[in-house]
Amino acid sequence: MGIIIRQSFKSTLLSYVGIAIGMINILWLMPAFFSPEQVGLFRLIQDIPLLIASFMQFGAANIADRFFPKFKTEDGKHNGFVFLLLLYPFLGYLFFLLTFWIFQVDIVSIYENKSPLLIDYIVFLIPLSLFVMYSSIFETYARIHLRIVVPTFIREIVLRILFLLLIIGYALKFYDFSITIILYVISYGCALFLLVIYTISTLSFIIHPKIDFLDKTLVKNIFSFVMFIVPGTAGSLIASKIDTLIIGAELGLAEIGIYNLAFFVGSIVDMPKRALSQISLPIISSAWNRNDMKEIESIYKKSAINQALLGAVIFLMIWLNVDTLLFLVPKHDIYMQGKYVILFIALGKLADMATGVNTEIIITSAFYKFNLVSIAVLSVLTVGTTFIFIQYYGINGVAFATLLTLLIFNLIKMIFIWYKLRIQPYDWSMIKLLLIIAGVLLLFSFWDQQQQSLWISIGMIALRSFIIAVLFLSAIFLLKVSEDFNHTLKNVRSILKTFKAESKK
Repeated sequence: MGIIIRQSFKSTLLSYVGIAIGMINILWLMPAFFSPEQVGLFRLIQDIPLLIASFMQFGAANIADRFFPKFKTEDGKHNGFVFLLLLYPFLGYLFFLLTFWIFQVDIVSIYENKSPLLIDYIVFLIPLSLFVMYSSIFETYARIHLRIVVPTFIREIVLRILFLLLIIGYALKFYDFSITIILYVISYGCALFLLVIYTISTLSFIIHPKIDFLDKTLVKNIFSFVMFIVPGTAGSLIASKIDTLIIGAELGLAEIGIYNLAFFVGSIVDMPKRALSQISLPIISSAWNRNDMKEIESIYKKSAINQALLGAVIFLMIWLNVDTLLFLVPKHDIYMQGKYVILFIALGKLADMATGVNTEIIITSAFYKFNLVSIAVLSVLTVGTTFIFIQYYGINGVAFATLLTLLIFNLIKMIFIWYKLRIQPYDWSMIKLLLIIAGVLLLFSFWDQQQQSLWISIGMIALRSFIIAVLFLSAIFLLKVSEDFNHTLKNVRSILKTFKAESKK
């Protein structure tokens, strides 16, 4: 477990550094030097290849996670596993090229009216999709060897720094926008190249064809697994990326640019969930092996209140500073239109966190196949509600559709867990938390968010955030909303007292 813990900690730390670099790129540099249409184009040519790659690889990454132990050998040849891992998704890529060629006119017709700029660069989706697909494959191969730090560094840090340098080069007029797009695609190729070099030099990566190892039983098991996992993976990606695709077709790239910035800000709320989910997954799996329902119920309740607590304090600091924060964004008069996108996305993420580790409980249980059903429902709901609300409320409608589908999605999972396991994540602590959130919102509604000079605005955000955090966390401590929070705070106080006493000696 030592290597897993070390790798997970380093990977999480790198992810947060990457988010910080992403904030610089998305909140300041891109709005300053690109038009909203150009910002929207970057988001669209990022999301479309991710969606395409999930279909092209036909579940290759999931197959690697599940079946690599059956291929693994001491000599490093792994019964031709690497050869299959490279060949299998490439067949999917050829299928994509054929499909793209056949339906190119139809694809163009979807976006030519509202997002004509995309048509000028649509050809770049072909190499970009290839780079994204094989980056996923090589990351997966590193992950099954318990090596996730370097791939995370390349994905979260290197790519974002390269993009930052691209923006600076464009701002200094070293090249025009067309060259910027070409360099953007090349940066993904560079990231893939670095992954390949790392994998070949560090891991056992031997291309050794051995098709005869695939007996009928193994092929049948892989095929059955693919038929189950691919729709779930694809459905999850569709649900997460369909918003920008629909906005591009219905409203245009400028609206994607506004939505992209607002979505990024709102999504900051669920940053703590990513780490907490990774930590809870092996613990829940272990509890299932012991059939320890009390432990699972305890984790379920604690995850709900602790995730909601952490999400709530971030939500309050964002929403109660939102006007001042958007004022700091270049061309803020344009991006201020995304204010309520931030609200709906942040509330959706907060609601998702407040339902605890319901997904982790389901996928580690004997009822894991239900996860496919719930994701299918999520996909249908997301597409349906997005198409409905975008017609009336534009990007605000898209964000509200996301909030609505997250609420329904998590409600379905909660009802399922209650029906099958007779456990649910809530007690009176959640009521206390909701009252504290309402109280802080009411109290700070009287504090006007005036937009002033740069440094005064930054100072006001810092001051408001500090006061919000102190009041909110003090109320959490005094009302004993979370045992884990109170215990952690007491430990910190004890450490500080000990340190202070030692320093006086």
